Amino acid sequence: PKNPTEYKDRYTKSLGILRQLKEKGVAGAVYTQTTDVEGEINGLMTYDRKRIKIPAKELKKLHEGLVE
Repeated sequence: PKNPTEYKDRYTKSLGILRQLKEKGVAGAVYTQTTDVEGEINGLMTYDRKRIKIPAKELKKLHEGLVE
């Protein structure tokens, strides 16, 4: 992603796909990139944890309906 908005949009799109899969019977998913490492940029926070890309309260709201 080129900026924070694009990052959140991509993450939200992934959750939308997961919702569709849940309707088809998929029982779970794992997002393994919690932090950036080396040159990676798809973590939920930077490697040094100085920048949180999507705050926990917002993540909770985005995940509503996925976790029962």
